[in-house]
Amino acid sequence: MDMVRVLIFAMAAGIAAGADFSIQVGSPVAVNAANAQKVKSSVMAVRTQDCADPAKARFTGTAVRMKGGNRETSALGFIEGSTPGSFSVIGGWAPTEGPWLAVISGDCMGSKAGALIPVNGQGSYVREASLFFSHAPTDAEIETVMKTVMGGLR
Repeated sequence: MDMVRVLIFAMAAGIAAGADFSIQVGSPVAVNAANAQKVKSSVMAVRTQDCADPAKARFTGTAVRMKGGNRETSALGFIEGSTPGSFSVIGGWAPTEGPWLAVISGDCMGSKAGALIPVNGQGSYVREASLFFSHAPTDAEIETVMKTVMGGLR
């Protein structure tokens, strides 16, 4: 019987260790940040998934859009929520002047993850068109989404 318990524990530990760090996106209301005013101007929230120590997770990001024939970018900010590993996404961008593409990279104690989150012209993130990666988004991935997804958003 002890051998069965050891085997079950070892399998459970192996499954937990095999889980990869990833990013989830959701409503900014879910973050419950200390600065409620900034959360109100947020378009979305991000949080860690399968991060060994969510309090040590960090995010960086840029909002990208095409205006005329020129690419515009704006840095995104991340306000920590009350739950470790959750952040409200803010920036110097005007979401209603979109569509925009939020390019987000996350780090959890050396593990990397990324996301490309389209934001439509009404300032709402589009979960169905979002892409998630086990690495920071590459220039090629960003370019593909800018050409294929972003043109269809209004």
